[in-house]
Amino acid sequence: MSPRMTGSGWMPLTCLANELSRTNIGLQAGQMISTGTLTGMLAPNPGETYVADFGPFGSATVSSA
Repeated sequence: MSPRMTGSGWMPLTCLANELSRTNIGLQAGQMISTGTLTGMLAPNPGETYVADFGPFGSATVSSA
């Protein structure tokens, strides 16, 4: 990992914003961005469904029986 990307969460966010600006994609108001925050493990209840949306790369859905 690049030394520029370690430490504060502001550095990777700044790099992302700059790259998206450079490629004319940009960031939109209301978009949520995670710079690698960990939330711990989630224990799904029976019948719950979790969806991870990766934009143009597709999504992943997991359902608990």
